[in-house]
Amino acid sequence: MASQYNLRGAKGKELAHPEETSSAHDQGNLENTVNRSVADVATHEEALSFAAETFEGFKEEMKLMREQMAESVAMNRSFSDLVKTLQDEVAGLWASNQRMLRTNSASSCHERTSRVDVQRPAKYSGSRD
Repeated sequence: MASQYNLRGAKGKELAHPEETSSAHDQGNLENTVNRSVADVATHEEALSFAAETFEGFKEEMKLMREQMAESVAMNRSFSDLVKTLQDEVAGLWASNQRMLRTNSASSCHERTSRVDVQRPAKYSGSRD
């Protein structure tokens, strides 16, 4: 950095000539600019490092989310298969129930007919009780 000592002559008491002061001033501005640029670069490096770490974290999260999604899809397929199996079983039980109801209905109807047939001869037998 440019100090007051640098701006003075060899004896350290007299001021430097104006052209020397101008170049020293320009050098001071240049040093300030360089120092600001170095600080900016350090800040940007830190920001890039943070961004890289954050990006790696996001990549890991995405990987975990993909794995969870694959597990969810597999579970969904399994549940769909189970639901289909249960629907088929319910349909089979419903059909079996319908057959049993028809059998019971026919049997009940046949029993009524049989009872009537059995009772008719007693009713028309001609003997009075």
